[in-house]
Amino acid sequence: TQSGILTVDNTAPTLTAVTVTPDAFSPNGDTVRDATTIAFNSNEAGTFSVNVINAGSVIVRHIGPSALVAGLNSAVWNGRNDANVLVPDAFYTVEIRATDSAGNLQTAQRSVLVDTQQPAAPSLVSPADNAILNVSPSFNWLAASDPSPSSGVLYDLIITNVGTATTSTIAD
Repeated sequence: TQSGILTVDNTAPTLTAVTVTPDAFSPNGDTVRDATTIAFNSNEAGTFSVNVINAGSVIVRHIGPSALVAGLNSAVWNGRNDANVLVPDAFYTVEIRATDSAGNLQTAQRSVLVDTQQPAAPSLVSPADNAILNVSPSFNWLAASDPSPSSGVLYDLIITNVGTATTSTIAD
């Protein structure tokens, strides 16, 4: 007879620091925010995959399986489905599925917004268009009509100053 020690592993990997960056992206081919990175830490090795799920609970994109390492892991989604077609603008659930070498499964989910529409520029409320001012102006803006997060959107403000044009960049 032989004797030995049998270890039973029934503990799933631990997933921490789960992020989707950016959490709103615009895969429209302009090289700005065209993809999002799904990143997380795991306490043990194995395999992982990522499912992108639409509001109807349908998996539109499956990424992986990939090697799961103890430490930082990541995958990139380009906003396309499994047929390589751009998905419609909407919120999606990103589901990470990590399995260790014993077959124990852990999942984590985050939301991401696909938004390929250009944000609407804000409207200048005052001073009036083509106004002639003798003082340093103060500008009042009407908010853009873009319903999605628009952090980092820049606009050009062109001010004509006695026959010379000056362009200033302003942030939304």
